[in-house]
Order: sequence, then structure tokens, then C-alpha cells
Amino acid sequence: MHDSGLGYRRIAKRLRDLNVKTARGSVFKNTNMFSVIKRYEERQIRIREERNCKYDKEWGKMYLTFDRK
Repeated sequence: MHDSGLGYRRIAKRLRDLNVKTARGSVFKNTNMFSVIKRYEERQIRIREERNCKYDKEWGKMYLTFDRK
């Protein structure tokens, strides 16, 4: 909704009209919407950076044992 041009207040109002509650069971307010959208954008950046990150290969000490029963 935010990408289509709606502001925080209008998004919160639409969610209240649809009787959508927050995780703690209260109604949405514009400050809740700001926090949710901000955290979502931060998460998308973090995921994008992790996908492009190259990790060095690290081999541990591996061994194979055969147990006779």
C-alpha cells in the first residue's frame, strides 16, 4: 500500500476498517505503520547484502569410522 502512494495514516485506517490487529492485539496507528515499513525496508537491505556476500570455505576435521556389531 505504501508503494502505491498511501501514507501511514491511510494504511492504518484501512487496516482498522478491515479489523486487522497488531501482534499484541491492539489497533493499528500511523506510528505502527511507520515502524513496520521501516523494519521491512531494513530487512530487505540486509537480505540483499547477505545474498551477495561471499564466504570463505572452511573445512573441519572430518573422519569416517566403521563400527562392527
